[in-house]
Amino acid sequence: MKFSYNDNSPANVRIPGEEAIRFSYFTRNLNLSADGELYCSADVNISGWSQSKEVFKYDPTQSYYILLASGFTDTQGLLPHKHTFVSTPRLLDADNSVDGFNNSTCGTTKGCFISKKSNAMAVSYKITAPGFMQIQLTMKTAATSSVYLAVGFSLDNSMGNDNVIECSALTGESLSMKFSYNAGKNNVRIKGEETIRAQYFQNETATITDGTLYCSATVDVRGWASSNGQVFTYNENQTYYLLLAAGSALSTSLAQHKITEVSSPRRLSDYGVNSGDGGMSSTTKMRLIKAHAILMLLAWFFFIPTAAMFARFLRASWPTLKPGGMLIWFHVHRTCNTLAIILTIASFICIFTANNWNWTGPGTVLHAYLLEFVVVASIEPLI
Repeated sequence: MKFSYNDNSPANVRIPGEEAIRFSYFTRNLNLSADGELYCSADVNISGWSQSKEVFKYDPTQSYYILLASGFTDTQGLLPHKHTFVSTPRLLDADNSVDGFNNSTCGTTKGCFISKKSNAMAVSYKITAPGFMQIQLTMKTAATSSVYLAVGFSLDNSMGNDNVIECSALTGESLSMKFSYNAGKNNVRIKGEETIRAQYFQNETATITDGTLYCSATVDVRGWASSNGQVFTYNENQTYYLLLAAGSALSTSLAQHKITEVSSPRRLSDYGVNSGDGGMSSTTKMRLIKAHAILMLLAWFFFIPTAAMFARFLRASWPTLKPGGMLIWFHVHRTCNTLAIILTIASFICIFTANNWNWTGPGTVLHAYLLEFVVVASIEPLI
């Protein structure tokens, strides 16, 4: 470990004579480079050096930004950095941490839903008293303003008519917790909601520190009569899907989310249900939906047309070839129809699995038409 200095160029430069004080200024050294990791630790004398103001001298009244940088070196010193990170300002002798999101208590003293997405968005919930719930929301973010993380309390696994608690910094405003509502596929403000925030969100913490957004509060979840049901009212007997969504905030609303995750259904009083994880990840769900689409396209746009083409136009082809006593066209016709049935069934299994075996599609009339198509396709090879 060494002292160096960033001049005004800006460039990192060596400090003349600094090597003479290293052994006295850096004690209890531990320096390791193994298995792709670099680790250095020491007790450092930070009282300064009378022969150079470029050696770090600690001032307990000064707030510092911590500038992390990594890169390569040569015989002269440090080359321009490849990676950098800048902290928020802080007093070095102060405890700058907040009572943040603690994963270790998920499933025991609180319930959690933690996304597997790259931004690691998560929500925790804990019933603290009848009608009151402690809510924590957190995620990684590079933004420091105009950003949000929201949790919707949904009765199904889709966005629409959901009560929302959000941790958001609307454009020009500081980060805070709020109620909002999903009207269909749009998130809307609740008229007059700003007048009850101080009363409904108690012991609130809202910070964006070192790339982490964090909000926590004890929330009054007894509802608000003036909101026509749009402010979240907790029902201990209700099973909820938790809808996590993150994105950019506008001056008066939330922009369409960029990252989402849907939990498995759960009662919020049961902290152990899929705690720390969702029932099905959005990646798996999307793969099942794509598989449904591919299988349907193969069944209805390749195998069924091929079966019909052989039956309609190619009956007279290969009249002398009769494998198993039947003409070629009939073998192809029956095989294609059978494969179409198998793919159709597999496709339905995929889409219903992705939707937790709930029908959320068109109304009953179109549903009946689709069922008729499947029945006709199923009995056709037997005719």
